[in-house]
Amino acid sequence: VKIVCIDPKYTRTAAILADKWIPIKPTTDTAMLLAMAFVMIKEDLYDHEFIEKYTYGFDKFKVYVMGEEDRIPKDPKWAEKITSVKASDIEELAREYAATKPAALISGISPSRSAYGEQYTRATITLSAMTGNIGRKGGEASSRTYPGGKYQNAPFLFGLSAPFPLSIGKSPVMAKGPFQSHLIPDAKLMAEGKVGINSHQVADAILKGKAGGYPADYKAIFIPCGNYLNQDCNTNKTVKAFKSVDFIVTLDHFLTPSAQYSDIVLPVASLFERSAIMSTVNGGPYWAFAPKIIEPIGEAKTHLEIAELLAKKMGITDFNEKTENELNEASYNTIKPVLSEFPDYESFKQQGILKIDVPEPYIAFKRQIEQNAPFFTPSQKIEIYSQRLAELNNPKIPPIPTYIPAWESLSDPLAEKYPLQLLTSHSIRRSHSQFDNIPWLRELVTQEIFIS
Repeated sequence: VKIVCIDPKYTRTAAILADKWIPIKPTTDTAMLLAMAFVMIKEDLYDHEFIEKYTYGFDKFKVYVMGEEDRIPKDPKWAEKITSVKASDIEELAREYAATKPAALISGISPSRSAYGEQYTRATITLSAMTGNIGRKGGEASSRTYPGGKYQNAPFLFGLSAPFPLSIGKSPVMAKGPFQSHLIPDAKLMAEGKVGINSHQVADAILKGKAGGYPADYKAIFIPCGNYLNQDCNTNKTVKAFKSVDFIVTLDHFLTPSAQYSDIVLPVASLFERSAIMSTVNGGPYWAFAPKIIEPIGEAKTHLEIAELLAKKMGITDFNEKTENELNEASYNTIKPVLSEFPDYESFKQQGILKIDVPEPYIAFKRQIEQNAPFFTPSQKIEIYSQRLAELNNPKIPPIPTYIPAWESLSDPLAEKYPLQLLTSHSIRRSHSQFDNIPWLRELVTQEIFIS
């Protein structure tokens, strides 16, 4: 299998696995993808039958790519000026990708995490559709295919009684899952958009309150898990929001930045101090029972214990006082309709690890392609053009995959004053923040800055 790696950085993947490495300017991947689409359209290399049968709005995308309205063809020479990728390399890759059956355009996560990153994701889906590589073995549907398939995404930890796919709504609560909306007093108000806010609006909502159009004036922050302070899009704004409220409570085992800004930090039990049911997230068809190894140290308590004690202090009595083991068993039993080959709960606890026999890797949208089942979109097809987005009438949220220069990119006027771009690549010494507090790993792999 030939592998072409497109990345600003010469990574270990590029060095060890790739037959060819194509460096690209950060945040410009969409421009390169559009130029590849241009080549495929101009040279008639795309799958007409697949586009006609399974997609919606390709003609509008074609008009944009060919520059029929704005007089700017999104050709390889146009993309070269933006991406620094040679036009000849773009042309060669487009032809090879279109001619290779099957071929997988495996999109990385990082480009979609930049400004207008959704355009990159939509562009990868469009190219996968243009080559007929969606829903077929060896192809790709813009993300990464894992062997677990429906098993790893089964509604195990969420207490659902129905298998996926779920109905699509504005939020999991509105869709009646995976969260148990019947347990949330304000679920109806949340469904009507009168209470809930997007997680990335928290800082803005705290600072603006009702005067800014939000449901309430927020006085306190309760953080049951995670380090929210360094997870929001604007850390400085979030710090300002944290400083503006009267009271903050954080549950954690470490003194994270969020904990340091808190009035009270409640020590929560670690994974070794409680039992849990776990799955291999995005990794494979495994389920495991993690038993409690030791009793909680010091004053640490489990999330469940903390919730129960707080509820009683607040005068809340109408909740189900199930034990941790009973809740684990209830969650486990909800999966039985989906995974009938699983043993009973007590056998699962004794066995510890379950591996589901998966005859072949999960193929996303295979049912839609082979059985002509509808896609979960208004048109019931792969929407290259979205009427819902068009109705927003917002140039920053276009209805077709579009290249929009990211702010603070090398095309930004600020680049004249600040010519360097910072890429925060993952370190091999940790998984996100996990294991970063292990001294010998810190000694073995130091944090370094590479300037290229």
